[in-house]
Amino acid sequence: MYHTNQLTKLVFFILCCGTMLVSCVTPKTQPPKKAPTDFEVAVRTMANGLLEQAINHPKILESQEQTLMVIDRFVDANSGEVVEKVSRRIEQIILDESQKHLDQLTIVKFTPQNLQKAQYMISGVIDFNNPERKGYHRVSVSISSLGKTGEILADSSSFISAKDLDYTPTPKYQDSPMYLTGKHFGDLATLAASLAGKLPQKEQYDSLDTNTLIEEAETRYDNQDYEKSLVLYYLAQKRPDGQSVKTYAGLYQTTLKLVGHQAAAEEAFGKLLAASVKENNKFNLKFLFPRDSTEFIDDQQLRNEYAFWLHQIANYFKNNNQCFHIVGHSSQRGNIDYNYKLSLLRAQKIQNLIGTHFPEVTKRSKVIGKGFQEGLASVTGKVKNTIDRRVEIVVVDCSQI
Repeated sequence: MYHTNQLTKLVFFILCCGTMLVSCVTPKTQPPKKAPTDFEVAVRTMANGLLEQAINHPKILESQEQTLMVIDRFVDANSGEVVEKVSRRIEQIILDESQKHLDQLTIVKFTPQNLQKAQYMISGVIDFNNPERKGYHRVSVSISSLGKTGEILADSSSFISAKDLDYTPTPKYQDSPMYLTGKHFGDLATLAASLAGKLPQKEQYDSLDTNTLIEEAETRYDNQDYEKSLVLYYLAQKRPDGQSVKTYAGLYQTTLKLVGHQAAAEEAFGKLLAASVKENNKFNLKFLFPRDSTEFIDDQQLRNEYAFWLHQIANYFKNNNQCFHIVGHSSQRGNIDYNYKLSLLRAQKIQNLIGTHFPEVTKRSKVIGKGFQEGLASVTGKVKNTIDRRVEIVVVDCSQI
């Protein structure tokens, strides 16, 4: 009996050790990623993650005095447009959560006046086409210092499952002749999606003062205060870092809204074309077409504006020894071959119209059809289809013609 008990204990000991060894060498399975949640829950989770980092960061709340942060508007990570209603909802949730947990923190709008007084900045982007989770949106946000370095001090992100979001851009972005994905937007997207501990590019940090002027001008435009908007755009234009696509697009739009500024509108549009080539190497103009058509959309005011754009484009290439591709696009409705042919016909139409002012266009340009390979819009439905039916002009080396 004694030997039997001893043997039993020995076997039990060996089995336990074996189990322990197996558990030591067996890799732990990673917990599954959190599934996207509805808008309110996801954004509050993201906001609390950001604010928790702020509470625990040794720099952010080191002073007993009130800490001031400016919050920039959230933009579409793909088109560069401010998605007004979605952005305001996100901003309000961040503000609500900060008031619950941080009496010492005050969050205010991104304006020239507030920027001068603030110690930190919150910025964010909304990616409606994130490849990590197709069909869902990713919101990324960061807090950066407004001190000497501009260091990213906190970051957070969240996936959103929401099909009822209002994607309507602000009036400024709706009226813009171009999709504003230039340098200013690239800097903003980089800053918003940066991880804590990273230092921003010096240029994007140094341009914050100018960016607040531009955003204030956009806000005035959205409120139909075109005269004040024009003054702010002129102030931005005087700065070296303000001579950008966003500034010249704003100058063009505001001068169009004001009577007696036609010459100024023409000058602004010429500068817009030059800035667009410098920043993006292309004109991403909003030439829009109805479904299954090579005619422009049925809006006489827009058609008149398109005629003006085409004349200005012809003048630009007359005065610049550059070559270019005229690239047509389509929405996803219909089959691949049909949409390829349709997009090519749209490009040919633009080439023909430029040719009425610039006969050498066929020697300096090439038409290309892309079908729906390069959809620009991030949203779905009618808005996406309208924006995807477009034509772009891309500056290339003349060997590619």
